[in-house]
Amino acid sequence: MTGQPPPDDVRALWQEQPTEPLAMPVNEIREKAAKFEKKVNRRNRREYFAAAYVVTAAAVYVVMGSNPVVKIACGLMIAGALFVVYHLHSRASARTLPFHVSFEKCLDFYRSELVRQRDLLRSVWWWYIGPLVPGLVVFGWEIADVRSDRMRGDWWIAIMTLMLVSVLGLNWWGARKLQRQIDELDSLRNDR
Repeated sequence: MTGQPPPDDVRALWQEQPTEPLAMPVNEIREKAAKFEKKVNRRNRREYFAAAYVVTAAAVYVVMGSNPVVKIACGLMIAGALFVVYHLHSRASARTLPFHVSFEKCLDFYRSELVRQRDLLRSVWWWYIGPLVPGLVVFGWEIADVRSDRMRGDWWIAIMTLMLVSVLGLNWWGARKLQRQIDELDSLRNDR
């Protein structure tokens, strides 16, 4: 094997070659944006269904119940659920990526959607959890008062608190995942 450099020299030569950053093709960005749009739409449909269930169940208590405090609590839950749906629809609906745009516009659109949804998840405490708390608290207090069983009301408050804290934690976890995707897109843009 004369005329060929020793294996170590070939490896060194290969490693010293200039490299170009790997650019994500526009089609891959389009696919990611479309997949993200579907994910947001599924989440919103789930939330709309849950809100419809809460509104229907609470409306039954408002119409058929005899306890005025429970009626007030259910009315507060209905108002909270409707606010959540309004906010979700007006500020968190998925947007569709325009079809004929450049790579940069495609990247900007996808990134802006990730940022918008991340910010929504980070602020879930005021637009999702906050509007539901008054009705849940009044309902819990009334359970304890009506049954003369403070323990039962305390359990209600504890369970609802655990549920709401879990919702908060899951949304913050989702926001961190979205931030990692945003950082990945930013590094892709910086590599170009």
